[in-house]
Amino acid sequence: MHEKIRTSWVVGVLLTAAGAAMAQTPTTRSAQATSTGSGHAYPQRPIRIIVPFGAGGANDAVVRIVANRLTDVVGQQVVVDNRTGAGGLIGTDMAAKAAPDGYTLLGTATPHVIFPHIHKKMP
Repeated sequence: MHEKIRTSWVVGVLLTAAGAAMAQTPTTRSAQATSTGSGHAYPQRPIRIIVPFGAGGANDAVVRIVANRLTDVVGQQVVVDNRTGAGGLIGTDMAAKAAPDGYTLLGTATPHVIFPHIHKKMP
């Protein structure tokens, strides 16, 4: 039962994000890229989505579906990087310490919400 709830939550969050990205037309994306102030279109290099759970699981499957579609939408490769261990804390820590440039995303699930209540030190 808990896996079903976690899966539906992840699906909802990722599909919302993917839907927002897919709803943009090339003209809209172009206008947004030039309005960033940097003068460079985003993305200029591959985007990485860290999944803090094992490959082949429900979270991984959903993130891979979204990554494939985002690759088509943004015109740049989206790579899924599974970093398992410590109940998802290792991958979460990697994402938290990544440069805040928009090229590293975190594809997580419900356990992420309870981490601060069960771990003394968070990433």
